[in-house]
This record gives sequence, structure tokens and C-alpha cells, in this order.
Amino acid sequence: MTKFNYQPSALTQGLIFFVLAGLPGIMLLLLSWANNSAFTSKGFWLGLALLVLLASGLVACMRHNWLSISATELTVRSSFYKKTYLLKELKKVCDAPVNLMMLNDYAWKRRRRAFSFPGYHSGHFVLRNGKSAFVSVIALEVLIYEDSKGHYLLLGVPEIEKIQSLLDAIKTA
Repeated sequence: MTKFNYQPSALTQGLIFFVLAGLPGIMLLLLSWANNSAFTSKGFWLGLALLVLLASGLVACMRHNWLSISATELTVRSSFYKKTYLLKELKKVCDAPVNLMMLNDYAWKRRRRAFSFPGYHSGHFVLRNGKSAFVSVIALEVLIYEDSKGHYLLLGVPEIEKIQSLLDAIKTA
């Protein structure tokens, strides 16, 4: 079994932390200051602590992404979501990794059970072609697979060529 660990860039993690904790924290500070209760209210400090805790937990979950390939299975763990595919049921949609912006049919239309930030997309999405997909994307180049049920797997992770060659070798053996 081969396991690949991956995580979004430090810049992406920092931006997500800032958006989730920094901006609401600044708004909370401004509201508290406008009401002449800046820094004295217990609610202010509790709200700020909850925002930092929530953002820290989400960023920590984003660091636990991995992809595991065995002789018969492909398992993808992306933040809160995990999905296992049988290799014999997966077929490649494209021969090589592609830029997702080039294939409009495979871009996501809406989230089903997922979250999405610039540079990090994880979970179950509905694609523009109407089909559902499990998405784990932190890179521009994406592999697209379809399973026997008609659902898609979109992988955009570092070392994508190595992962593709390993999957091709296992499937042809």
C-alpha cells in the first residue's frame, strides 16, 4: 500500500484562518468599540475565543489529507470526508492531468456536503454536467475518474503524475 500525504499551502491556510477568525474578530471589535464596551464585555472575549477555536480546528482538519493506493482500492481522505473506490470500477475520463478551467463540464456547480475556499476544495459536489463528484483539489492540475455508478472523482493533489502512473500500473497488472 502506498500513501501520499498532502495539505494546502501555508498561504491558503493563513488566508482561510484570516477569513474565518480575523475578519469576524475585527467586526466584533468594531461593534464592541461602537457600543463603548470595547474589551470589557465577557461576550466579546468569548466570541473572539470561539472564532479563533473554530478557525484553528478547520485549518487543522485541512492538514489531514491523504491518498492511499493498494492493489485493489483507492482511498481518499480530504479534511472531514473519506471515500474508498475499487480500482477495477474506476475509469479515466482524461488521459493526462488537466487544468480544471479547461473542462467546463467537470467544474462544480454547487456544494452538496463540502466546503470550498480559494486553493482548497473538499467534499461532495454537483458538477455542471449534473453528475455528483467527490472532490479533493488543492492544485491546478486535476485527474478525473468515473466509477461504475456514474459518479466522478476529481483529484488535484501534489505529485499527480506519480499517482497517475501508479494507478495505471496497478490497473494494467
